[in-house]
Amino acid sequence: MSKPFKPSQSPGIDCCISCGETKDINNLPGTPEDSDKYCATHRKEVATWLNRKFMPKKTDEISEKKLPQVALIHLASRQRPKATELIVQHTLKKHHIYTIRDDEKPEMWIYDGGIYLPNGRSHVTEVVRKILGEAFTTAICNDILRKIEADTYVEQEEFFSRQDAHPELLPVQNGVLNIYTKELSSFIAPEQTPLTAF
Repeated sequence: MSKPFKPSQSPGIDCCISCGETKDINNLPGTPEDSDKYCATHRKEVATWLNRKFMPKKTDEISEKKLPQVALIHLASRQRPKATELIVQHTLKKHHIYTIRDDEKPEMWIYDGGIYLPNGRSHVTEVVRKILGEAFTTAICNDILRKIEADTYVEQEEFFSRQDAHPELLPVQNGVLNIYTKELSSFIAPEQTPLTAF
């Protein structure tokens, strides 16, 4: 399939590079300001062409390397919910996250370095920024954070009961210390790990 557009015939003039139209022109969402510009009609055509050319058939086929490109294509195609859902799925596959159910201030905990830390929101924000680059906005990031919260809610008692179930286990910098036996073991599975380190 060939590109649905041709190179600009008049460089330096703010017009659609496909048809020369000067009304309602803009670059594709997620591209630098100085990139090629298109009229509203051709923005849709280019986004559709990019979608067909680069989009994998199944969500599971998207590699970490291609994720930014695929997410930007969805954004360019005005399919923001698909883009945010892709990033949510990617984040939840790579990271163990729990969000404490609280209407006023939910806490997002993320498994990092063998323990759960209460800085999940800032970590997810960093991941989203790396994926989207210049297309990053707080609105998109907030959509992703809210979806992750909704998918990872857990009751406070349930989450912290893991620490209470094994009071003898104390996470330290290089593993988990059993304070009764003085044995140091490697970090355990994220689902079983105590919450904080000293």
